Amino acid sequence: MSAPDPLIAALIEERRRQGISQRELGRRAGLSSGGLCEVERGDHSPTLRNLRLLAAALGFDVNLTTAAPTTESKEDDHA
Repeated sequence: MSAPDPLIAALIEERRRQGISQRELGRRAGLSSGGLCEVERGDHSPTLRNLRLLAAALGFDVNLTTAAPTTESKEDDHA
């Protein structure tokens, strides 16, 4: 089991802030509560589609941007 990444941690925090159970969030998003539990524990990574469903069920959106690798990233790749 690994710690959830920052995006998943934000979803967990918002779910708890709203007082919503995993079961209820799963119902609202159309996902199984068992699968949601595995995502929250860090056992599985959700698809982008599922992230968007979860975010929408919590009342917000997921937006992604892409960028070219930084010089540091390129140097790290060759190490």
